Amino acid sequence: MTKDFGKKILEREEIYPTGIDQGTFGIAIPHTDPEWVKEEFITLLVPERPVLFQRMDDKEQEVQVDFIFILGLNQPHEQLAMLQNLMQLIQNTALLENLYKQTKREKLILLLQDYGF
Repeated sequence: MTKDFGKKILEREEIYPTGIDQGTFGIAIPHTDPEWVKEEFITLLVPERPVLFQRMDDKEQEVQVDFIFILGLNQPHEQLAMLQNLMQLIQNTALLENLYKQTKREKLILLLQDYGF
């Protein structure tokens, strides 16, 4: 990522918030334009306590987020495909519950790999 990646994520989040109330969990998918990413990555953060994000569907509302998927994608066509895949994952409450219970990084990675990430 470039040195401005973090700043660009925050700027984009102000304009296009990414908080989603899934029903059981809150999820955020912060990302920025491909020009700010040198090497592609996806990071999953599971905070100890929920973090407030503005809702994607109503930026006047907030959602307590349990999962933060930070996308660092540098191919514009990949962003849409990845967001579609994440939206499918987000709808899988059983998988999210399993991810949320994990305390070991390796197990989180295996669960996501089994799901196709």
